[in-house]
Amino acid sequence: MNRRATVWYSLCSAVVGFALTAAGCADNQIGRICLNPSSPVKNGVTFVNPAPDCPSRLCMITPKSTAAPPDTSHFTSELSICTAECNTDDDCGSSYTDRSRCPRYVCAVASVVPGEENFCCKKLCVCEYDLQAGFNKDGNGAPLERDKFGVPIPKFCLPGAPSPTAGQPRNCPYIEPGAK
Repeated sequence: MNRRATVWYSLCSAVVGFALTAAGCADNQIGRICLNPSSPVKNGVTFVNPAPDCPSRLCMITPKSTAAPPDTSHFTSELSICTAECNTDDDCGSSYTDRSRCPRYVCAVASVVPGEENFCCKKLCVCEYDLQAGFNKDGNGAPLERDKFGVPIPKFCLPGAPSPTAGQPRNCPYIEPGAK
């Protein structure tokens, strides 16, 4: 009887342990190069969803960045990377960082263009070179509001904000500021 109980408890422990391990953080391969099936991006951000080459099924394409150092590929060409939704910069840790493309990925709002397909007011992992002063990082003016995780919130994503595109319905979720 004791042996049967021991085997039963061992089996249950193994199954529970495997389930907890499998339910842990997914490797979304943030920063992995993905395919841009459309024309080059001139400004703003474009998404490919579903993107079969990304574990999260989300590819974000950003135009070349003047914030990137001149000796990096992102200074001269667009960046097509796998991304995923996030809450903090820790969610954006990646083995796909390098100085030639992007040294660090951070959690930020990438788009305020209305529509679910544009990931309006959604926090995603982005290259730190693609942050824009006064939009999704502090600039010369007043500091941006932050959510409860410390991520800057664009003014169009705050509760009560108008639609970022005049005359069109809002169609974007709000992000609540954290306590001050």
